[in-house]
Amino acid sequence: MSITTDHLHDDLPRRSVRSGAAVLIAQAISIALGIVSVAVLGRLLSPEDFGVVAIASSFVAFVTMFADHGLPQSIVQREGITEPQVNALFWLNCACGLGAALIGCLVAWPVSIVFERPELFGVIAALSAILVITGLGAPHLALLQRQLRFRTHSIIGVVASFLGIITATVTALLGWGYWALVMMTVANTLFRTVAAWATCHWRPSKPALAEGIGPMVRIGAYLAGTSLVGTIARTADRIMIGYGLGNAAAGFYANANRLILLPTNQVNTPLSSVAVPVFSRLQNDPDRFRAFYRRGVEVIFFVLSPFILVAMVGADHIVPLFLGAQWADSIPIFQALTPAALIACTRVVTSWVYVPLGRTDRQFKWRVFASIFMIGALLIGLNWGAVGVAAAFSIQALLIRGPAILYCLHGTFVQLNDVLSATWRVVLAIMVTLGVGFTFISYLGDRFDDFWSIVLIAIVVFTTYAAAFSCTPGGWSRIRAMREVSRHLRSGSTREDAAVSEAD
Repeated sequence: MSITTDHLHDDLPRRSVRSGAAVLIAQAISIALGIVSVAVLGRLLSPEDFGVVAIASSFVAFVTMFADHGLPQSIVQREGITEPQVNALFWLNCACGLGAALIGCLVAWPVSIVFERPELFGVIAALSAILVITGLGAPHLALLQRQLRFRTHSIIGVVASFLGIITATVTALLGWGYWALVMMTVANTLFRTVAAWATCHWRPSKPALAEGIGPMVRIGAYLAGTSLVGTIARTADRIMIGYGLGNAAAGFYANANRLILLPTNQVNTPLSSVAVPVFSRLQNDPDRFRAFYRRGVEVIFFVLSPFILVAMVGADHIVPLFLGAQWADSIPIFQALTPAALIACTRVVTSWVYVPLGRTDRQFKWRVFASIFMIGALLIGLNWGAVGVAAAFSIQALLIRGPAILYCLHGTFVQLNDVLSATWRVVLAIMVTLGVGFTFISYLGDRFDDFWSIVLIAIVVFTTYAAAFSCTPGGWSRIRAMREVSRHLRSGSTREDAAVSEAD
């Protein structure tokens, strides 16, 4: 398979829109699968089962950062790359995966002793061993992204998720307990790697270093460092709760966190996998970069926000419906996490600048500062239990987001006005919708069961949100522009650049 991308430039608008559409369709399916898995496994397994895997996954997440060392992202970001460089990065990535697996297995025993939970040993060791498989497949998945073959990439992801859920459900029914969740990860990862090799026809040759990989390794190292620091911060809440409050509390927190962040994680991450290679191809074309950036940020913020608003307004009904009555203790945690979920809708504002423009060193520095700030807030919140940790997480997310954006944009051709022009209408619509939504929920009371209550809340929230956005200056023209992009997508036209320009 050719690894060049010169042929993509002339057709970049159509390819990027079609890639985004493929990812959105796949993620809609993945979100549905995720909701089903939470609902099914939440009834088959106990909070303690989820808590064990949540604690183990928090530690494995640390060593996972060493598994790819940011090298696959370097393959995607690099403007020009040779086959010897890809080959060298592949073998380096495999070595990192093996090393990370060994580190994970070594720390499994002391972690199980410190937490006084023997079951953690086997779970951490098993999840760590999977990193060897991950290391074998990550470079091939990166090559698919580099070539904008996101339809193939998306199909692999959806099928992998489906097989993982089926595996977990069957093993849970067989009484495997928390091992069902481990088997879900095994099945998912194994299929991704096998499918990546089957669909990406590039094959490695014998291990050898290649000229020019130094800058790519440095970019990857900063990305890996950023991910490592971020992982420490993201998993600190579960580790604190698991150590101080026990497996059950960790389980309640982990599932509440997973449920509220499901929409943003299932949209932000895959769409960024499309956006980063597209923006990387535009890093030397500031005008087109900014035009695509404004439109992309606005669309994602516009699409994701109403789902989080439904969660904020209808938390009392969502948790019992999807997780079951035994998860009632997750409701206040879920509610406390909703502001952080809304802030998470704006992750792309910074991630779409740092990596495509090769500013991963600056991203790493900010992540270190932000992580220290976050952990400090979580330690304070721990005094009020799991709900206090969730509230602290949301408060720090609200406080630090503005400075994070300013720091990211400093010294780039992307301007603060690009961000403001893409977000202010959505912010106004959010404020109006929250007012109407909470007023409606106070009148709704207990007149309906959880399902119909959520249906009614969703209708009110989406209707109010769309109306409020449309009434902002230029709001209706923005919606028409989104519909225009959708029309171009269906017709296969290559005039998406014009649509973006008109909208901006």
